[in-house]
Amino acid sequence: ESVADKHTPYFHFSSAVFSLLGSSIAGRRLFTFLLITAGAAIFLQGWLRPVRELAPELAPGPERLWLIRAGVFASTFLAYAISPVSLSYNFQNAFCLLAACGLLFAAVARPPPGRLLDLPTLGALAGFGVLVGAEFFVKFSSSVVLAVAGAGLFLVAGRLRPAQKAAALAVLLGCAVAIVLAFFAFLEDFDSWWKAIEGLRASLFGSSYVANDLRRYAAETTDLFKTTLQDFVPAWLVLAPATAALWLLRRRPRARAAVAAAGGAALCLAL
Repeated sequence: ESVADKHTPYFHFSSAVFSLLGSSIAGRRLFTFLLITAGAAIFLQGWLRPVRELAPELAPGPERLWLIRAGVFASTFLAYAISPVSLSYNFQNAFCLLAACGLLFAAVARPPPGRLLDLPTLGALAGFGVLVGAEFFVKFSSSVVLAVAGAGLFLVAGRLRPAQKAAALAVLLGCAVAIVLAFFAFLEDFDSWWKAIEGLRASLFGSSYVANDLRRYAAETTDLFKTTLQDFVPAWLVLAPATAALWLLRRRPRARAAVAAAGGAALCLAL
């Protein structure tokens, strides 16, 4: 945590966590585990709201909901399995995107309140705006895509009235701008940040990146994919028969739920 990232201000956020937890490896792993779980839970809860509100006939029943929950958490853990066991740049980026999407889905599904904005909608949009602002300093391009796509989805699919949508977008923008201004006021001055952005642009569009680094990244990604397949052989050995059993028992919900629970437990032990 004592080495500053030359291209992103990620270390400003991670250093606060590292300073709080000290040198406790168990504490860092527990913190990462809790954030992984929280990100998946926020996304899952937010995703279920539009389904229940806008398409109730597609809402999953209790047994299918447990399968969906197990799948979301299992895929989230598998996605983070290649990352360090402590907070990292990629981990922070993925958490911001996952949690922000969950909050946005929750805001989209909210019914129009009697007044301008109710607290649940306001809280979901404020949280989305804060995460967009934080993402801006972790991965600029993802923050822009998240803000534009999220605002577009909210305007098209949101259930609020036009005046309420305008107020909601103002809240979202205000929270994002507040995070950006607080960053420049308390963590890093604008000139230093802009120099880092210029350095990143030069490295991305320079000939050395295209000729050397990009090829090296592609080779490393291929090797990482092969390593992941090899290291997760126990997981594949659990998932393959469990998936086949779930398909064979598709008309027996209780037996299918038992197989899913047993497969989840075996997957946790395998990992």
